[in-house]
Amino acid sequence: LSKLGVDVSLVGRVGKDIFGTAVKQYLEERGVRTHSVSTTDKFVTSKTVVLTVKGEDRRFIHCFGANKALSAADLMNALSDDIAVVYVGGYLVMPAVDPVETAAALKAARAGGAVVVLDVVLPHVSPDVEIIKKNLEPVLPEADVFAPNEEEAAVITGFKDNRSQAEALLDMGARTVILTRGAKGSYFKSKDEEWEEPPIPIEYIDGAGAGDAFDAGLIFGMLNGLSVKQSMKLASAYGASACRSIGCTTGLLEPQEMHKILRDSRI
Repeated sequence: LSKLGVDVSLVGRVGKDIFGTAVKQYLEERGVRTHSVSTTDKFVTSKTVVLTVKGEDRRFIHCFGANKALSAADLMNALSDDIAVVYVGGYLVMPAVDPVETAAALKAARAGGAVVVLDVVLPHVSPDVEIIKKNLEPVLPEADVFAPNEEEAAVITGFKDNRSQAEALLDMGARTVILTRGAKGSYFKSKDEEWEEPPIPIEYIDGAGAGDAFDAGLIFGMLNGLSVKQSMKLASAYGASACRSIGCTTGLLEPQEMHKILRDSRI
């Protein structure tokens, strides 16, 4: 998002170590505000190793690290009246983030005029579905957009087809559901609308970061006056571009390319 010229502030925790220093420096050099990124000496900086397996989805080896200390209070303390979008990424893999407190923070953000976009990461190979639902139920009604991938939606809802998944998530309180589906594109459903966004043809190299780039493209469109549904074209393009080279950000479309797609989306 920062690459696209969006004013971005990050809420998070890093360890008092070389990795924490490097993360903050990397973000600041790219224009991301880090005043709400605090440092703790109780945990090391969180790390994720992404393994690319030919013919299969990526595998992630994750260390919670300093994210163990991140709480909903950190988000609440960072809220201000000039925030347009609050994006919560990686929900369910931050152990100290209480769902009721998170719901209160998101409700406060929406009351202040912000749009809330929620994404999740399932924490285990064999997750406890009841615990996942318990952690989601207070939060979903306070999210304007809930954007899991279809595999996560299948675990949460028990359904395999996208329509049933989305309907179940809407019944749980979500206002709008967007399911990312890899090479199959994405799927949108609200109470009144349903839409499938086709995939963008690319030469696939590495899918790391594609989901986050999709969310960034979605938010970019919304910040520029497009509806959630219209913004899916930008989301698909930005997400697909992340797959064009190794690494999470090296293949991303340039700002001028995204602005062209934005102009075309308004026609």
